[in-house]
Amino acid sequence: MKDIELYGRLKALGMPPAKAWALTARIRDNLHPVAAVAAAKLRGAGDRVPRGASFSGLAGTTGAGIQYAQMASKVGGVAAGAVASGFGVASGAAAGSVVPIVGTVIGAALGFVVGKFFGPAKLGQASVTWNDMVAHGYLQNTRGAGFDERYFAEAMKGVMDEGNDIWGGCGPDRHKNPDCFFGPLAQVIRSAYVSGAVPVTATTQQVWQSVVLPWLASGANGLVNWQVLTRQPGQPAGNTLQMLLIEAAVDRYINGLPITRADMPEYQGQGYTDHEPSISSVLAQAPAVPTMSSAVATQPVASVSTPVVASGSALAQAVAPSYTGGSTAPQSGVSASLLSQLLAQNGVGMSSPAAQQVVGQVAAQGVTQTAYGPPAGSGSGLPSWVVPAGIAGVIAVKVIGAHKALS
Repeated sequence: MKDIELYGRLKALGMPPAKAWALTARIRDNLHPVAAVAAAKLRGAGDRVPRGASFSGLAGTTGAGIQYAQMASKVGGVAAGAVASGFGVASGAAAGSVVPIVGTVIGAALGFVVGKFFGPAKLGQASVTWNDMVAHGYLQNTRGAGFDERYFAEAMKGVMDEGNDIWGGCGPDRHKNPDCFFGPLAQVIRSAYVSGAVPVTATTQQVWQSVVLPWLASGANGLVNWQVLTRQPGQPAGNTLQMLLIEAAVDRYINGLPITRADMPEYQGQGYTDHEPSISSVLAQAPAVPTMSSAVATQPVASVSTPVVASGSALAQAVAPSYTGGSTAPQSGVSASLLSQLLAQNGVGMSSPAAQQVVGQVAAQGVTQTAYGPPAGSGSGLPSWVVPAGIAGVIAVKVIGAHKALS
C-alpha cells in the first residue's frame, strides 16, 4: 500500500486530516515495522539478527536483519469511498479513535424525507431535501462529511433543480444532473493536488479559497452563472447557501467520500455511470520507493533499524506468554493483530470491519513512500510508549483469532 493511499483510507474512516497524516508516517516508519519484527520473533523465525546491516530505503541507517517465512496470505483492500459511508469519529471517543457509527450526523434520522419518497424517477422530490436542509440551517452548522449520503446527494440535485438561473445547463429545469457539475468540480480539485497547487494536507477552507472559488468565479467552464450565484437571497453576497453546499461537497470529497452517484453506495445499481476517482487513488499512481515497512512485509530477509529491532523484540517478549499461533501462523495475521494493539495503545481504535481491512492490508503489503506522502523518516521517532514499560500493556491472546477472516 502506498502511503498516500493509507492517508486517504484513514481519512475515509473519519480521522481528521492532520491526525491521519501523522499516523500514516508513524505506521510506515515505525509501528508496522515494530509489529512485523515482533511477529517474526513470535513465530520463531527471527532468531538470527545480524548486526551492522543497512536498508537502502532509509539512507544512513544502520540496523539489524531479521529472517522469516514469506507471508502466507493476501488481504484484499476496498476503495476508500466504498467503506467511508457510515463511519466517523464518535463524540467522546479517544483522540484519533476510528469507530463505526450508525449513519452519519445529519439526514439519517429524516427517513420520511430521504426514504420512500425518493428515487431516480421521482421528479422534483430532491427539492424537498434541499429546502429541508435550508429550513433547518444545517449547512451553517455541519461540515460536509457529517451528512448522510442519500440526504446530501438529493440536496445536490435539489439545489440545481431550484437554481435554473445559476446552472443553466446540466439538463432542463427540474431535471438537473448533479454529476454534470460536481464531477468537473472533483476534477478541478484533483488537478490542484496533483500539480501541487495545494498540499495534500490542505484544509477544506484552503481548497475552497485557492481552488474552487476561482474556478466558480471564472464560470466553472460554462457551468455556472457566477453573478447570479453570488446574489442569491438569504445570505451575504459571496457566501450564499448554494455556495455553502458546494463547499460542503468539497469537504466530503477531500475527506474520502464520493461526489458522484455512480460511486455512492446508496445509488449502486441505479444506472449511474459518471465515476470520479478518489484523490488518494490518483495520487497513489506516483512511483513509490521501498521503505522498512514494505521490506519487512514482503521479503524473507529484511534489514531494519536497531531501535525497531529492539522495540519489536521487547514487544515479542511481552506477548509471548499469551501467544497461541505457533510457528505456522500466517505472518500477516500476527503482524496485523500486533499492529492493531499498538495503535490501540496510542489511542487509535481500529476495530471496525473497514478499519481492520486497512490494518490487514498494511500488514500484508507494508507501506511504501511516495512523493505525495509524509516525508521520509517523519514518523520514525519512537513514541515514548514503544518501550518495554508501555509494551507490557499489550496483551496478544489468540492473536490469530482476531484476524482469521483476513488470512
